[in-house]
Amino acid sequence: GGVGFGYNAFHLHNFFPNAKVLRNKYKTYGHPVDGAMEIPLGDIHEDVRVMVGCAFNGTSDPEKKYQYKLVKDGLDSLKGPKPLAFQVPGYVEARMTELKQMLNRDGHFDGIK
Repeated sequence: GGVGFGYNAFHLHNFFPNAKVLRNKYKTYGHPVDGAMEIPLGDIHEDVRVMVGCAFNGTSDPEKKYQYKLVKDGLDSLKGPKPLAFQVPGYVEARMTELKQMLNRDGHFDGIK
């Protein structure tokens, strides 16, 4: 399975309990990002841009060259096998609700595209 599909893996570093902890990670770890505590989340790193866009069903600007592109209908648009957790009824919706709540509490997540 997987041959001919537009993806080959799902990658997850870790979960963050809130946006402040996520921002602090980008402020202090490995390759620090200047202004990570203040700039829009989507401007911190391409992976964060994808996360924010995914949460709000955004799509990538076709004029920009991104390593990871957001597509309409996100997970539902993918063909082929998905991780087992994503097949558990209600799991994706519950995680997405948690993510949206975290982003809405942060309130500074423009910079999606």
